[in-house]
Amino acid sequence: MCAPFLEYVGASPTAVRFHDKFTRRCSSFHAPQRGWEQGMRVRPGMATVAAIAMAMTVYGCVGSALASDAPVKLPIPTQQADRFRCDAHACTMPSQGQYPYVVIGLYQATASAEQSEQLFKDMRVQRRWASLPDDPAAFYAALQPVSIALPNGKALALLMAQEEFAVAKPQAGDLVRYSAHFGTHELPPDDPKARAYWSVDGCVAVICRAQDKACFGRYVQGVFRRPDGMAISPQTFKPLSNGTVIDVESLLPKHTSKASL
Repeated sequence: MCAPFLEYVGASPTAVRFHDKFTRRCSSFHAPQRGWEQGMRVRPGMATVAAIAMAMTVYGCVGSALASDAPVKLPIPTQQADRFRCDAHACTMPSQGQYPYVVIGLYQATASAEQSEQLFKDMRVQRRWASLPDDPAAFYAALQPVSIALPNGKALALLMAQEEFAVAKPQAGDLVRYSAHFGTHELPPDDPKARAYWSVDGCVAVICRAQDKACFGRYVQGVFRRPDGMAISPQTFKPLSNGTVIDVESLLPKHTSKASL
């Protein structure tokens, strides 16, 4: 995970307690504001937001070096992202490394084992993912391809760790956040195979469950730059002229006060 896993206990308000099951992936974090102090409690429906805010702190995930100096080809949103395919004309995955931007959108689909293994084979035919172990089944055992829909109805296919997928349990219609690994306090795994998979996956976490519509209104969906939270076009990767700027820790629009949490 990109922060210690939070177990939600009780009803309203919801108390949370920390688990360190995944701290080998993110070894430490720092609470970004007083609302996250020890023994914290969050308002109803905001437990997932607490987890996200911690996951987005400076002690979150660290970016990995690209495997080569070749230009990275990034995918653009399509209406067929949930097919999880890659060919010479279009590919749902970056040519190498992680998708580098923050994505906030609706969880759309989970790749099956067959789709995942076919995606791996497609990528290798296109001479991508050369650093990954040459085993489609091992790829699916380590990583889960998912798709996240954007406001224009198109979607991006992204990768997350299977162990994180089992914890987050994203469902269709949930509001989720994807982020590449970032920060200075998470180091890639020592094991070469684990490091190879880590270099192409990212962090997906649930912000609001599908049924919690009041929660949705607090967030802006789209694609955002990591350093400054600026909304960008997922086609051109340039800032939108009327785009929102978000706080990359809380994920809230910058004009929204963190005190409202």
